Amino acid sequence: MEFVKSVGCNPILVGHNIQSFDLPILINQLVKYRLFDSFAGTVFGFIDTLKESKTYINKKDVENFKQVTLVKTFVGKDYEAHNALADVKALKELFEMKLLVLCSAYDMFTLNYYNVKKSLEPLVKAKVCLLYTSDAA
Repeated sequence: MEFVKSVGCNPILVGHNIQSFDLPILINQLVKYRLFDSFAGTVFGFIDTLKESKTYINKKDVENFKQVTLVKTFVGKDYEAHNALADVKALKELFEMKLLVLCSAYDMFTLNYYNVKKSLEPLVKAKVCLLYTSDAA
């Protein structure tokens, strides 16, 4: 929380598969330690570079959409994948070199996404409605 607040404005956090993997884990920990409200009031939103890549990069141009593959293809370098600091630095380069110019307001989501998703779960399970995701399109 200290680091996120130290940015000085309401940051947009960027991560590869952040929407499906990282944020649910982070949200659970924030709730557990009673930091969720502070976090929600500090962070403006999120961009998932996995979803962004699948939206803007032609599947024919890459072997797969793993971060390490995208970095190799578009940044032109290998790095120590699954090393937290190396992952962050590589994603920053990928985002700045390839994805930032493709990014639009539609690529950002907020924590409200999870509230809406959770509130719709009973209706989705009862097959009253479908949960739309960009992956399904």
